[in-house]
Amino acid sequence: MTKERLKKTGFVAWVGICGNLLLALFKGVIGSFAHSTALLADALHTASEALYAFATSRGTRVVRMPSDDDDPPNAQARMETFTSVIVAVFMFIIGIQIGISAMKSIYNGVITPPNEYALATIIAAIFLREILYQYCARVKKPARGGLNSSVWKHRTGVYSSLVALAGAGGALLGKLLGLQYFYYLDPLAGLIVGLLILRMAYYLLHEAMSFFLEHTKQPKDTDLLLQTAQRVNGVITVEDLRIREFGHYVIVDVKISVNPRISIIEGNEIAKDLKALLMERFFHITDVNIQVCPYDPGYPYKNNLEIEQKEFSSMLH
Repeated sequence: MTKERLKKTGFVAWVGICGNLLLALFKGVIGSFAHSTALLADALHTASEALYAFATSRGTRVVRMPSDDDDPPNAQARMETFTSVIVAVFMFIIGIQIGISAMKSIYNGVITPPNEYALATIIAAIFLREILYQYCARVKKPARGGLNSSVWKHRTGVYSSLVALAGAGGALLGKLLGLQYFYYLDPLAGLIVGLLILRMAYYLLHEAMSFFLEHTKQPKDTDLLLQTAQRVNGVITVEDLRIREFGHYVIVDVKISVNPRISIIEGNEIAKDLKALLMERFFHITDVNIQVCPYDPGYPYKNNLEIEQKEFSSMLH
């Protein structure tokens, strides 16, 4: 179940990356010929989305590693996180460059609007993005309580195109009405899109640094996960439960206590039952790592009780 879900999640991520790269190339080429700052900025925003998705998809191998407070992250985990930081910095540079270019255009004055086909290109890009969203949403069903974050980013990216649409459309409307000051809407839209890229870069950097500093997120459904795990037959106590998030991957680390007199096979069966239950009830969970340890009632009970193994049931529930 876990491998199939990871494969499907990774497939959706790569479809989004390739789709965004093609859209960025399409909008960038047309934007250059149409002399539209807004369309060029939107193209770079779409390319930044592809970079964002690439950085977070690489986090799969990181978040699947068991979390252990006694051991520092290994070299592979640090390298994956470092890649995300590099991508975030690159996105910051893109956003700043777009902003500088847009402000220069506004300062120097805009005397001509973009060509008409820039508007048609933006509309076509919005339509193609919606097709991409619908496809990804069907391949990977949304998690309970909301859309999967990787799929949702396909839709939120439309906001950038809408800003570009308003900028290029407003400039062309100014040409139609003979209002030259409307031409400034195109570079102004480019400036806003640049800010959206900076916002995206900030969130990626925040995610990467949070993981690098080994900050574990505890979402609101932690209590529900604890209650569900405690109900599994054979689980005496849930010693620890942590939820780690990186991009659109959610990994749960659970440490449970079981009857110390049961066999290793029985302990593994309890762990399998627990994992299957959590994966079934919480669809947004990508994987579950379970550590099984013997239940320790504490001093003096563990030393003073001499009970034959046959007097214990294999499971206490």
